[in-house]
Formats: sequence, C-alpha cells, structure tokens
Amino acid sequence: MGHRECELFLVERVLHGNTALRVSYIANRGDQLTWAPNLNQPLPTTDAYDQSNPNPIPFPAWNKVRMRAGGAISTYESMQTELIHKYSHGLTFQSTWTWARNLADTESWPGSSFSGEVTGDTMNQYNLRGDYGNVGGTRKHRWITTMVDELPIGKGRFLLGNASGLLNGIVGGWRLSTIFLVETGPYATPFIQFDSTGNSNNGFNRPDLAGNPNNVHHTRTQWWNPNVFACPGRTAGQDLQNNTLNCPTQDQSGNALPRAGRFGNAGVGTLVGPGTINFSLGLAKDFRITERVVFKFESSFTNLPNHPNFDDPRQNLTESTNGQGTFGQVLESRIGDAGGNRVGQFALRIEF
Repeated sequence: MGHRECELFLVERVLHGNTALRVSYIANRGDQLTWAPNLNQPLPTTDAYDQSNPNPIPFPAWNKVRMRAGGAISTYESMQTELIHKYSHGLTFQSTWTWARNLADTESWPGSSFSGEVTGDTMNQYNLRGDYGNVGGTRKHRWITTMVDELPIGKGRFLLGNASGLLNGIVGGWRLSTIFLVETGPYATPFIQFDSTGNSNNGFNRPDLAGNPNNVHHTRTQWWNPNVFACPGRTAGQDLQNNTLNCPTQDQSGNALPRAGRFGNAGVGTLVGPGTINFSLGLAKDFRITERVVFKFESSFTNLPNHPNFDDPRQNLTESTNGQGTFGQVLESRIGDAGGNRVGQFALRIEF
C-alpha cells in the first residue's frame, strides 16, 4: 500500500472589492506505489539475433510471471494562479491557470494514462527508475475560466430598466454561464515492437532518441517527428522507411547483427500531444406564471465554436497500414466535454 506526503503554500490578496488574487504552490510525493515486474525476465544480451539469450530465465516452464510489488514513486508539483470575483451585481467568475509537473515510474506500458494500482507494468524489472517520466493524463499548462452573470437587462437593470409586465417577463432575468478551457496536450510515450535485448518475453521496447520529436510543424497526418528516433544502438533515421522504424536483424550480406543488449533510451512521456480549446455556454431563465407556478428554461452548448480538438496520435513506430507508418497520425477528434464536437441541448420544466 502506497502513501503520500503533501505540501501546500498559498498567498491571497484582495485587489478591489470582491475581487481577489490567489497564488498557490501544491506538491505531493507518493512512495511504495504498486508496479508490476515480470519476474521471468532474463538479463539482456548482446549476442547475435540468430542466437538465443544465453542468460536463462528463472522459470523455464513459464512465459511471463507478473506480480504486484511496492517500490514505485510519483511526484507532483504545481503553481496555481487564481483570479476570483465573488458574487456582486449579478456577476461571479473564477479564472485559474495551473502549471503542473507530474512524474512517476508506473507509466511504462504503452497506453497507460494514470499512475496507481491498476497500471505499473514495467519495461525492465532491473531498472524501475528508467521508467520515471511524465504522467500521461497531466497537462503542463491549463487555463480555465468560469463565469455566471445575471444579464443587466430588465426592470431595475442597466438596460430597459423601466420595462415592466410582458416586456420585462421576456427580456429580464436571463442568466448566462460560460466555461472557457485552454490546455496543452497530454504526454505520450513512443514505443516499438522489437527485441533488442534478447528478452523475447518482454513484448515491447522503446526506441533511441536523438532530438526533440515535438519540434516539428504539427499536422493531423504528422504530429511528431519520426526522424529523431532509431532502433536501439543505431543511428537516428537510418532504419526509417515510410515513417516506419524497421529494425534490421541482418546486415546486407545476410549475417546476423548483434543485439544492442539494452532497451531504447527514449523516456516515458517525451511526446506531447495536441492541446485543447473548448468554450461552453449556458443560458437560463425562470418564467413565473403565478406565485406558485414557474417555468424554467435552460440551454447549454459545449464547444460552441465547434473548434476541432485532435485526439492522441499513434505512438507505435513499428506500426504501419498499407505500407505507410502510422506514428504521429491523428485518426480522430476528441469526444465528450473535453473538446468534442459542438453539442446543444434545451430543457423546459415546470415547478409548482
């Protein structure tokens, strides 16, 4: 069972009236988190690809032997800046910018997005700290602003303040609510399906990295730069064909090449995916028919501008479709409230 230690430090100051600024530093560390080593992993070898690993596996009658063990760690640090306007004159809002750094060594397995009890499959049981890197679900920068405003229209308000009767019943009392979200992309980990260690039981590997894969013009068909990756122990880009990393096991004469004898050095969470921009809006009003009967109208729109937010690109450098590598390709847009297509809904109910 893991345990966590937390730290919190904040400074708050009133700027004017009901408006205040708060700056917070939040940190925590998790120790003895769960990870899943393969107890049947042999030691790596540099022997040629046509030879089996001379290092015996501990349990010859078994393939993988997974277990749950303590010993993994995580660290989280964030700086949060909040501008807060408490309710006054019908308006309330809060704008928060978070700058976060979340690291763990339970994120090795491709597709894992959260550290904790249910993940933790490690690439190399002899080097758990080699999997220490960015946690997939964390965004480095996240800015979110929420607002609720009673529109200044109708009797006693700034606009049409003398309205009464039917006119005030139509134009007065509207409530506007908005949520505006801007955040950088999630972290992802490049991987290859290739054995450079003589460890046929491992099932996956990571490439070598010789540059910044995020330093490229991002498009839906190529979000990351594949040319900075290499098969473990080889030169970046030399084995890349049609955006697919084809790691050779023989030289041009047909002779077996030696294995690298190690896993690739590309770190966990070295890829940064597409960010998200999302603006949602709601509009509501109460229509009082009698003292006891009220019609309530509510409407909401998520991603009102219908801005396309790309889903996570493909992470496998050895995967291809019809001979063309799919690494870095975005196959679909995000779904749901986190930035999917525009969705509007209306509701009308009666209370009595």
